[in-house]
Amino acid sequence: MHRTFITTVVAVVFMIIPFVLQADECQLMMMVSNGSDGFIPDDTETNILEEFREDAAGSDEDDGWGLLNIPTGDSYSANGYVWIPQFPDPLGYRRWGGYEQANNPNSHYIEAAAAIVAHKNKIIIGHLRAADSGSGGSVIPDPHPFLYETSKSTIAFAQHGSPGETVTGLMIGTVEDLISRNGWNDSQLEDLIYQDIDSGVYFGYLIAYMKLNDFDILRGLHQAMNSSSFGGNWNKNFVMTDGFDGYAYRETGSTDQDHNLYFGRTLGSQPTYVVKTVMPGGTMIDIKELVYFSNHAYPIHFKGFSGTTGGRVGYVKYLEPVSSSTNYWCWESFPVMNPGESSINTMTQSGPNTSGDGFGSAIRVNSVDPLEYMAIRSGVWEIHNLGNFDQTLGYKILCSDDSDFTGEVKGTIVSGDATVTLYPGQDNWIGYWLLNSQSLRDAMGNDFSSVAMVEAETFCYKAPSGRGLGSTPTIDIAGLPVEFGKMYNIILKEGITSPITFSWTNSRMPYQFGTIPQPTFFTYENAPEYEVIDVASVENGDDIKEIGVFAEDTCIGASVVESFPVQILVYTDDYENTEIEFQYYTGDRAPILSGDAVAVWDENKGGFSAGKLVAGDIGYKTVTLGGKPQPISPTVDSFELQVSPNPFNPETTISLSLPADGELEVSVFNIRGQKVNTIARGQYAQGEHKLVWDGKDANNRSISSGVYFLRVTTAGQSVTRKLLLLK
Repeated sequence: MHRTFITTVVAVVFMIIPFVLQADECQLMMMVSNGSDGFIPDDTETNILEEFREDAAGSDEDDGWGLLNIPTGDSYSANGYVWIPQFPDPLGYRRWGGYEQANNPNSHYIEAAAAIVAHKNKIIIGHLRAADSGSGGSVIPDPHPFLYETSKSTIAFAQHGSPGETVTGLMIGTVEDLISRNGWNDSQLEDLIYQDIDSGVYFGYLIAYMKLNDFDILRGLHQAMNSSSFGGNWNKNFVMTDGFDGYAYRETGSTDQDHNLYFGRTLGSQPTYVVKTVMPGGTMIDIKELVYFSNHAYPIHFKGFSGTTGGRVGYVKYLEPVSSSTNYWCWESFPVMNPGESSINTMTQSGPNTSGDGFGSAIRVNSVDPLEYMAIRSGVWEIHNLGNFDQTLGYKILCSDDSDFTGEVKGTIVSGDATVTLYPGQDNWIGYWLLNSQSLRDAMGNDFSSVAMVEAETFCYKAPSGRGLGSTPTIDIAGLPVEFGKMYNIILKEGITSPITFSWTNSRMPYQFGTIPQPTFFTYENAPEYEVIDVASVENGDDIKEIGVFAEDTCIGASVVESFPVQILVYTDDYENTEIEFQYYTGDRAPILSGDAVAVWDENKGGFSAGKLVAGDIGYKTVTLGGKPQPISPTVDSFELQVSPNPFNPETTISLSLPADGELEVSVFNIRGQKVNTIARGQYAQGEHKLVWDGKDANNRSISSGVYFLRVTTAGQSVTRKLLLLK
């Protein structure tokens, strides 16, 4: 999936515009690799770091600079550090800095940048400092980024602005009270608040609330930023990382451009999210908006994050069809909302359908009652018989057109350690409420061994049987991601008879982000329920790009083939008791029938055996498909076929000679494998026949110009011809 509406795409090489915005205050920068393998060596890091240095030219950021890079893996070589002697890194982490303006040839910034890009990094943050607090000059004790080490990670922080003496006094008093009431013995926290750099105090204040929430960063930040100690009209912008992901917040007390904060996404060999104070062409972060950037997911936006009434946050919710279905069911949850209420509070819609009726509907947990649904009308959700919503449960929402939906849900943030009950012998629709994505296996923690199946919107995991598939390769579905705000259906193993109190585990294990590619040749309509086919292999199928599953000449599911095995979700509700067939797309030919060579895995026998697949009776099947996927061409004894004219407009004649009496079917398909019209079907006598196609579909509507495929089937043989309609 690709959320084009989330970020502004910026060039890999950030261009230095002749007009340079001169900021009179500190400047911030953060890069987050959109992949856990880190930044792929190219010019992206170098260009952004160089642009950041150029941002300091002629400005007031002359009180030093600091950079911090977080490499992939667990080890890091300290060779090449350029910290000047008076400027040691007390925790031994990857901070780099100097007292001079970054653009000064004597600043060591260029050497630091070169040393940083020599490593494979996943996050880099930077700060150009204009000191309003601290002694300044050559005795700055510890410029940004500030660091705080937890048992799981190190949190790094850089701020753009100055709280001032009154606010820092309130923050120090609040932290002292928290230390006293909770009996904390925390020298790191005390070092942060008892220093003469107000940004360090600001960081210490945020750390105290994160600590209070067991380093649930989202809830800790929210509590800190809605306390009376956080009030006042001052510039609160910051970038922060916990070593895994990035956070950016913007709240300015002034109307000038010195305290703007932008973000964008590069299009290099490794996509990278970039946050900067100065970014021509970037997307401005809203006032009081917190944006979460992950190396394994898309950004998550929280509006009105501080100073909210009753602690309510605006969570930007996206309903995004991942296929080209006209109607698409999204599997969603609402980790930000007011729990226990009968509606999704003030969920407003932005986009072309704001005033339209009947945007969509939803069915709630375990419900198939058609009278239970929700719809959006005039930008407001209406709830019908759904009962109270729950932050931990899941919902399937029908998007009634193929466009993306963007809305804002206002409410409180569910606790990261929230629990939900999983009941045996039934479906359990639950939401994923942890901010960071991770693999299904890691997210379920110790309860993973109790799971028989997990259904997701785009994949399905089934626990292996005792026999397994022997030497047949299997798909590591459990390694696929679970995502904030999505819904998952968990089914427990048959031997489990008691309910399980379940909470998602935050493993913080490295995870390789990736999306499941969607087919472009075959198209289909999804539905609330699906069956699953795992195609373990196709004989001589190296050139297959997509596999489509068909029932009654209609595509009911398809997948891109990058390698085998491949999983296909098939939507069979309207085709029960219909035998299905497979079609292949190889990139430069018409769709190809697979033939009848289907072998189905038999769990009782522990092997594959010849069989067939019938819609409604598939459940979850693993198959192999035999026979080389080649177009079935006429043999010496087969029928003769000619199409003329071709190209044609508006009609063409199909001439064929049948060698014997028999069943004949002549059909036309579009380039996506969808049947356009059936020209002939029935018993035909031996001999010559002429059929005319008038360029219309099954509803007698004229079709548009383009490439189509004629398929003629008789006597167990099939011939395909390309047609070109030109108007």
